[in-house]
Formats: sequence, structure tokens, C-alpha cells
Amino acid sequence: MDAEGYLWNCRYYGGCIVRVAPDGKIDCVVEMPVKNITTCTFGGSDLRTLYVTTASSPSQRLAGGLFAIQCEVCGQPENRFRRFGF
Repeated sequence: MDAEGYLWNCRYYGGCIVRVAPDGKIDCVVEMPVKNITTCTFGGSDLRTLYVTTASSPSQRLAGGLFAIQCEVCGQPENRFRRFGF
């Protein structure tokens, strides 16, 4: 999720990441140079870097790599919790 409430959905075997609006409509599609996109998360000091992991594939040279995409929108800060009793 980004700071505007949009969901970033990785499409395994789809070669892209889809940004989905709160109303369910597709806002944008980020095409990737590999097919198997596994997950993504925002990071960096300003939360404007989208880190994307991919699954390896013998037929794609860049598959299995970690990608960093600079975004205009920032992500949400991580959730914090406190563990009790253990």
C-alpha cells in the first residue's frame, strides 16, 4: 500500500506491477523486464523507492534479480508492534 491508499500488486508470470485504486480500478501498470514478479515493498529514507523481487528463470537473464524503482508517491511506514509475555 502506498500513502494514497493504493495497492501495488505484483503479477507473477504477468511481467508487471499493477497499482490499484481504492475503488478497485487500475491506476497504472509498471512493465518489468522479466515475467515472474514475486513481491514489492516501499523503502528508502523517504519511502519513495519500490523494491521488487523476481523469481529466477533460465530463459531470462535478469530474472531472479532485485529491482529498485523510484516513485513519485511514497509508501506507508512499517507497522510497529510490541511483543508481550514471551
